[in-house]
This record gives sequence, C-alpha cells and structure tokens, in this order.
Amino acid sequence: MELNKIIDIDFKYDKDAIDKELSRFIAELKTYVVSDHPSLFMNLKLKENIANLPLNERRRIFYDLIDKYNKTISPQTICNHKLMANNNGGCKLSLCCTLNPDVFEGERNILNSLPRINTLNNNYCSFFDVSKNICSVYEERPFSCRLFLNFENNQAHCLDGNNEMNSIKNVIFLFTEVFLGKYTGPYT
Repeated sequence: MELNKIIDIDFKYDKDAIDKELSRFIAELKTYVVSDHPSLFMNLKLKENIANLPLNERRRIFYDLIDKYNKTISPQTICNHKLMANNNGGCKLSLCCTLNPDVFEGERNILNSLPRINTLNNNYCSFFDVSKNICSVYEERPFSCRLFLNFENNQAHCLDGNNEMNSIKNVIFLFTEVFLGKYTGPYT
C-alpha cells in the first residue's frame, strides 16, 4: 500500500515515550479500581470511595485521566505537528470526525441531549462544525474520540481504527465500563 503522506516530511514518534506514558496512565487508572487478581481485568470494580458516585462524576474522573494522558502524548502525533495544527488546536484534516465513535451508556445519554450542529449529509459527525473545523461538543466528546490520535504520516490512519491507537484503546477499554456504563456500540 502506497503511503499517502499528510505532510511532505519524514515524521517519527517516540514509541518508548508513548509506552512509558501508557504504563503511567494505567497505573494511575488502577488507583481507582480494585480487582481480585491483576490479570483478571474483566472482574474490575471501582474502589468504594468512588463506586457510589453518579455516572457523570465517574465519567469526569475518567475523562480527566484520558485528557491528562493525551496532553502528554499528543505532541508525538501528526495531528498536532506544527505544519498540521489549525488555529483551533486540532488537525486541519479532521478525517477522524467522519467516523462513528464507539460510545458507552453514559456517553450516549449525554450526546442524545446535545444539539446536533451538522445537519448536512457530508459524512462528518453530527456534532462537527464544518464551517469552523471544530467539534461542537469537544468537552463532552466520547472516550473513543479522546483517544483517536494518529502516530503516522499517513491519511489512511486517520480513517482506520487499526492503527497504533487501537492497541492503546483496547488496553484502556478494559477499564472503561466501570467509569462510563455499559458499552452501547457506535454512535450515529
């Protein structure tokens, strides 16, 4: 497959730095969770001090952790390369905003309550403001949108969940339902 470069430069990221940050993130995430055995991820429960918090508060804790992680690794992405970043702080292409994000129960409830700004049939998310090239629900965007980053200089990765972020998302996905509610599938 021919490389469809986003920008005409050689672009590299520091995989060791990303792996180190992921390990730190998972360790921090585990401070909120208890398990009978560390390898039994499917038996995860929230620690008592946050287990009784409303779903929206647990979601905010989880999003804050994801956003902290993103702040550290996003400089490693092509999305935030100085030649790619737009004035709004996102990438100029916004191709990932043409995908239907995976959402969880708490996220679906929030998204269903928000106004859809994009009513055109242009393949973009219904919350994407085409005229400004920004997400109109950025602060409330789902988990999968928060983790969709491109570590390659290739447009195909903007439209493909099977990139470097997919493996990171799958690791974090194991923790997600205890924070966001039951997985409900793609949001359309």
